[in-house]
Order: sequence, then structure tokens, then C-alpha cells
Amino acid sequence: MLNHHYAALARVQDFLTLEPRMAADIFTSLYSRKIRESEYSLALGEAVGHLNYLWHQNKISRDIKKDGKIYYHINKN
Repeated sequence: MLNHHYAALARVQDFLTLEPRMAADIFTSLYSRKIRESEYSLALGEAVGHLNYLWHQNKISRDIKKDGKIYYHINKN
């Protein structure tokens, strides 16, 4: 199970190299399928968890816009 999460983290990082994204935008890189309305809140929670992990590892940064939307982007280290 741990390997699954590390692979998901790598996919998210790769996806964020293209452009800044919001949490719901990374669903395709995490799940490789369309998320149904009944799964949305669980999927969003897991996506934010992955993004928060990468943020705490200083691999990505986040920008909070005036409208409250949070965009995540890869750190260029």
C-alpha cells in the first residue's frame, strides 16, 4: 500500500510540472478515471492529503488567490 502512495505522489509531481493546478485538477493523475459525484468529497480529501504531504516535504508550493482558490505548483530546486 505504501508503494501505491509513493507512485501516486510521483504522478502528482509530474502533473504539476505542466502548470499550477487546484486539488480537483489532479484527480486524473491520481485515479486515472472520472470521479463520480458520490465519490467527490473522498477523492478531494485524498488529493489534498497528497498535496499537503508534498508541500510539507517542500517539493511543491501553494498560492492562495484573492478568491480563496489554492493553486499548487512544483518547486524548481
